Amino acid sequence: YDNAAKCCLSIGDSEKLEKFSTQVLSNARSFEDKLNIYYFSISALCHASLLEEAFSKGVQILSMLGEDLPQIRTHDEKIGHLNETTSKLSCLSDDELLTYKMMSDPSKIMAMKFLWRLQVSLLMGKPSFIPHVTLKMIHMSLAHGMSAMSAIGIVYFGSILASIGNIKDGYRF
Repeated sequence: YDNAAKCCLSIGDSEKLEKFSTQVLSNARSFEDKLNIYYFSISALCHASLLEEAFSKGVQILSMLGEDLPQIRTHDEKIGHLNETTSKLSCLSDDELLTYKMMSDPSKIMAMKFLWRLQVSLLMGKPSFIPHVTLKMIHMSLAHGMSAMSAIGIVYFGSILASIGNIKDGYRF
C-alpha cells in the first residue's frame, strides 16, 4: 500500500491516496511503518497549497522522531546561530565535507526528509522559518553524518549566509 499511496501522490489522486494511507496507518505495527505515509500526506498538503497544515504536521512528526527545531526568537539569535554553525563548518575542508561519514540511522534519515519537505513548504508560506529548518539539517548532518538531504540543507545555509552579506562563506556552501 505504501507504493500505491506514492503513485497516487505522483498523479495527484488525493482520494485514493487517503484510502491507501488509511490502510497503512490502520495496519502498521510501529511508528516507523507509518513514516512514509506521513511523508506522502505532508507532500500532498504542500501540493494542495495547504502549507500551514503541512508545516504543522511536519513539525509534529519531527518531534515524534525526537528532532525539534531550534527556537530562534530574535535577529541577533539568528545571526549567532548562523555564526556558530559557520564556525563548525569552517573547521572542515571541502574534501572533509565531501567525504564526511554517511548517516546510517533510518529515523535520522527520515527526519532529514521531513526537514527537506518543510523547507519546500516554508519557501511559500513562512520564509522566516527557513533558518530554523536549515540549521537543524546542518546540525543533524554534523552529528549523525551526511544524507542525500544534507546537500539541500548546505545549499540553503549558503544562500542564507549570502543574503546577510557573508558572500565568501555563502559561496563556499
